[in-house]
Amino acid sequence: MFKDFTTVKYNEEQHYSIVLKMWQDYGWDGVEAKYLPTNGVVIYFNNKIITAGFMYTCDNAPIAMLNYVVGNINAEKQVRGVALNLLINTLTDDARKHLGDSGFVFTTIQHKGLENVYKRNGYSVGETKMTSLFKPFDNNFNTDFLIE
Repeated sequence: MFKDFTTVKYNEEQHYSIVLKMWQDYGWDGVEAKYLPTNGVVIYFNNKIITAGFMYTCDNAPIAMLNYVVGNINAEKQVRGVALNLLINTLTDDARKHLGDSGFVFTTIQHKGLENVYKRNGYSVGETKMTSLFKPFDNNFNTDFLIE
């Protein structure tokens, strides 16, 4: 099913501007490159980036967070769907390799369609009435990507 897709490790220099454009196509400012982990995955189909996502890991606890997953809004819906499944499977497998079987991975999302992709890949809904809080240490910190 995934044979026509290519999975590569995220490379900021090669991929960031394209991933940023994909976020912006959905009306979101995106994340500054310096806040993205080096553990990211990009999925190609016919030499075009279809999806990208990132995994944050803890060195002092068996927990990982998948975040900033995005699909190319201009890709065929079916191609984007297959690529999202491949992306989530790949990042989840990477988390398991990093954390071992006693760990877990979580994510926070707003997009109902993406929530359904996660559910089809074995994820369960946790908290539903959460408030996201943040405290930047730099007064010049641009919070636009953190606020709806």
